[in-house]
Amino acid sequence: TWHPKPTNARMVWQRCRMVYPFLEVAHRAWLHESGENDGRTESTAAIAEFLDRVARAGPEEKVINSLLYWLMDMCFKVALADVKVAKWDVEPFLVRRTDVEQRLVNELASMGHLLQLLTRCPSRASPDRLALSEELLLEVKEVETTSTLLSSIRSACADSCPEVLGRYEDGLRSHNLTLESLEQLEFEALGALLCLD
Repeated sequence: TWHPKPTNARMVWQRCRMVYPFLEVAHRAWLHESGENDGRTESTAAIAEFLDRVARAGPEEKVINSLLYWLMDMCFKVALADVKVAKWDVEPFLVRRTDVEQRLVNELASMGHLLQLLTRCPSRASPDRLALSEELLLEVKEVETTSTLLSSIRSACADSCPEVLGRYEDGLRSHNLTLESLEQLEFEALGALLCLD
């Protein structure tokens, strides 16, 4: 039976349903670690409402896809850090190794913290309301870019800007982290890499 190609809007909502569980797991990992896991409506619906705003802001599913790829890429880097797996090793699977599992949980909590910042992201033009439309998409891309940059520096050349990385790691575990301070860390990291004052 022939079926017409779904409209783009339908494809976006379908993609949201696919991405939602992964983002929700990260968000809950952060809520558990930060002690905010009290079942408040704000916490339980935050990721769903965030994805709804992203879907309404973007006519395509590119940003929604990028959230999933970003989360998986960040966790994959951490999971494989200092791990050597022979091709013939069938068991235990990578995620069943105790050290890998703990690193994944910690990284998921860090990503969940960044996601929480995005769910609460205020408009820079009108701080009394949430960011919407292109403004929200820009904030999402900024968080993805900054965290990916700092993660890459941490794994490849941590000696180039240890102070910035230290503040980044502390910020990921602190309720005081803001999107503005995250952006500032990005500039400082780039400045350190380029040897700029």
